[in-house]
Amino acid sequence: VYKRQGHEWSMLESLSIDVVHKPGTDKALIAFDFNSGVWSQPQTRDRAVELYLRMLEAYVSDPDQIIDEIGEFATPDSEDAVFLQEMSAVEQASDPQPLVAAWRSQLESIGSKPALHCGERTVSHDELDELAGHIAAALAAQGVHSGDRVITIAQTSIEQTAAFIAVASLGAVYVPVDASSPPTRIEKIAKSMRPRLILHDQAGSASLPRSLKVPVISLDDKSLHSADVHAGVRVAPEEAAYVIHTSGSTGAQKAVVVSHGALSSFAEDWAKTLRFSSDDTVLHFYSIAFDSWLTGIVPVLKRGASQVIPQFEDVPLGSELLKLVSDHGVTVADVPTSYLQSITMELREGTPHPDAPFRCWTFGGSALSMAIANAAVSLIPKNVRLINSYGPSEATVSVCVADLRDCELEGRRQLPIGRPNETVGMRIVNAVGSPVPFGVSGELWVSGPQLANEYWEAPDVTDERFVTNEDGRWYRTGDLVRWGTDYRLEYLGRNDRQVQIRGHRVEPGEIESAIRGNEDIADVYVGTIGGVGQEQLAGYCVPKPGRALDADALRSELAVRLPAYMVPQTLVELEAIPLNTSGKVDVHALPTIELNRDVGDITPRTELERMIQEIWWKSFDIWPIGLEQNFLDLGGHSLLAIEICSKIETCTG
Repeated sequence: VYKRQGHEWSMLESLSIDVVHKPGTDKALIAFDFNSGVWSQPQTRDRAVELYLRMLEAYVSDPDQIIDEIGEFATPDSEDAVFLQEMSAVEQASDPQPLVAAWRSQLESIGSKPALHCGERTVSHDELDELAGHIAAALAAQGVHSGDRVITIAQTSIEQTAAFIAVASLGAVYVPVDASSPPTRIEKIAKSMRPRLILHDQAGSASLPRSLKVPVISLDDKSLHSADVHAGVRVAPEEAAYVIHTSGSTGAQKAVVVSHGALSSFAEDWAKTLRFSSDDTVLHFYSIAFDSWLTGIVPVLKRGASQVIPQFEDVPLGSELLKLVSDHGVTVADVPTSYLQSITMELREGTPHPDAPFRCWTFGGSALSMAIANAAVSLIPKNVRLINSYGPSEATVSVCVADLRDCELEGRRQLPIGRPNETVGMRIVNAVGSPVPFGVSGELWVSGPQLANEYWEAPDVTDERFVTNEDGRWYRTGDLVRWGTDYRLEYLGRNDRQVQIRGHRVEPGEIESAIRGNEDIADVYVGTIGGVGQEQLAGYCVPKPGRALDADALRSELAVRLPAYMVPQTLVELEAIPLNTSGKVDVHALPTIELNRDVGDITPRTELERMIQEIWWKSFDIWPIGLEQNFLDLGGHSLLAIEICSKIETCTG
């Protein structure tokens, strides 16, 4: 390894390899020149040299073979080879019993303990079981049987949690829908799912699909509490437990079908990883349409723990979140990544962190910048775990975690996502599906009992994403990863256009399809702007001849068809979408859009400013919010303006 004299690295260069033949011999000198700004760790440089030499040896032994198809680069008994073999191994779940049945088998010992806290209400495990039995009886009376789909349009609550248990106990399929979703989107889901029945609460009543003639039950109906009790039926592990909807690249959502066995396997892994017991109290407030909602109910059903469910209007921010943790004796808090950022900022300002028994923050769904990660590690007490969780819906919520306390963060450019859970197998492959050497980037494939059954009524997509080979069944995540020098996975991005926005998986193609439905738009490309943790959607629109882009009107139209997180905050008018010589969009030729994050002063001067700042933060899901920031610059549109004004009016009377 040497440094070429007088050489200055360009932004695109990272490694130079020179091969010089020694005159009069059959030998050659191979010199490696590393850009130390990229190759900062000696172990990585050593591996690169070793891999290059092994590739040459393989080539010399068979000059006709394709490099991508070369098998093992490392000797079978090397440390790296043994590690990769261990990571790809799959263990069967030790407890395939469906989650609800496992919970009910513990009721004799945990029945009197608190299960759920929501607002001023608290119910015990026995009371939760009784309520679930009442709802199950009401469902059965309407003809709900095993395999039937039951749509739930609601916010997280005690009744909604009981409904999940009731549906699962009948062997029916739970289909959660966020009550804040646009009615047209809910209508599409309902038509696709063909439900036997729809459950809803007050928030979901306005979004009920009117075109479907199916029974509807309100979870707010007090008569449910006095109905008969249905104990449920025996459910097989392979039967579908729930369907979660994710964004689809073709313009339509993908519906992921997850079995009871997969859910039970995840529950056992998650409970072990977070070391849950019946003494834990978990804080959790994800939307029911986001499969991370399950990380809150799993400790309750798997270990007899209790869960704190903030009412929707009371989702806390910063210091209020820390106070809620302290007031309720929370031991584990599962929060979106943006919340961890706000917590870190509060701690910087001197707000005290909750004392014991609090022991763990878990976060995930979107990337956390290294700056925030390092700040969190230094500001949060050392006895508190910081768990970064990763997992696609197709592999049931979470397949690996990284405790930042155990990771080497210094010198890293990407936050590690850890190692696979106990029953999960992982391998990193190249474009032809061959395993790549340790430290080399490739697509992550996941295997194990947590894999979903299929995509609902989409066999071609299922066959494309779920592949079976001699080593079993694997899900192709589309995520690019590599093993770091500390033997933990690093997330590098996507091998397609899928992006993460506010913790949600988004296919830009679905947004483009919606924009092309506008009568003024001829063509469009949707991408992202902003750095890690601050990603925003941007739409590059080409109007039809004689038309012009009305950005505010288009955003308002999209807000009716798409969830708020899928509405681009920035819309730009172009004469044409730039293409490269292959006919694909030339993203490098798109105009640069500067993301304005100079937030200025963020400290409220009055109680009214504090209230308005909090309302903006919850509405935009962006933190921090500066006191002088512009509504439109943040991605505001007319419908969001009406919503914010309504909230301000409610708070001020």
